[in-house]
Amino acid sequence: MTDQKKYWVYIVASRTGTLYIGITNNLYVRVLQHKSREIEGFSSQYHCDRLVYWESFDEVLKAIDREKQLKGWRRAKKIVLIESMNPRWEDLAEKAGAEMAFAGQLITARRERLALPLVVLTGMGSFDSTLSSASPMTKFRSG
Repeated sequence: MTDQKKYWVYIVASRTGTLYIGITNNLYVRVLQHKSREIEGFSSQYHCDRLVYWESFDEVLKAIDREKQLKGWRRAKKIVLIESMNPRWEDLAEKAGAEMAFAGQLITARRERLALPLVVLTGMGSFDSTLSSASPMTKFRSG
């Protein structure tokens, strides 16, 4: 059985609405890089760190073609695309990188060392940091 590679075309936005379109083979890691401003250039300079849209592809050439297509669109058309998936412009990866714990579970010194936010989970399920192609939102798994 072979591992199927995935590629994502994504849009990150600043709080003021500046848009950045990119491509990656690991959306979770790339979003964390945007959030921590590890990637120098436009997205870091304009604080584009909120994932507002993404699409997944099985073939890198299709992803590259789509990225080029979106970059060629006028802003108004990009906004319609974003709002078709995410009408309230929510950060689809708001909790990316957060340390997870169940109610009553102690958090180790690792949290202080990494300065990560804490998400306490209840009976709703556990956080799955992988982003699937089936849903634009971060997935949650039952118990």
